[in-house]
Amino acid sequence: MGTPLTLGGAALVTFYAELGRRMGVPDLPRDYAGLAAYLERCEAGFAYTPAGRVCSDRTLAMARARVRPWLRPLVGPVIATLLAPATRAAVGLRTPPAPARALVLAALRVRRGVVRRLPPRAVPITPRTRRGSAGADDVAVHGAAR
Repeated sequence: MGTPLTLGGAALVTFYAELGRRMGVPDLPRDYAGLAAYLERCEAGFAYTPAGRVCSDRTLAMARARVRPWLRPLVGPVIATLLAPATRAAVGLRTPPAPARALVLAALRVRRGVVRRLPPRAVPITPRTRRGSAGADDVAVHGAAR
């Protein structure tokens, strides 16, 4: 068993490999360092476009629809905090105020501390498996049926 960092890096590489396959992007690097360099090169060319803003607006609308009504005003600032500055600018989101960014990052640190103390999961959990409708895609990505 690897360390959390190596396991996380392997999971990230696997995630992007599957994402690339589904999006028709062949030959993504299969190691963490190569993937990080590839993503850096991609992100270097990010620039604002009206289409990017439409995509951002629709993504935020989907995220807002999935949370309780009283949390909906927080979706934009939370997502904007999680995005790299270049990505945030490319999709037309403003940088949230410093107190909002600090709260989001503090909440993530608290979550990290809680999750570290939990026992390892015996079975992978995805949004689809939480709803009780695991499909072939989940099995292919997570290897649940091996």
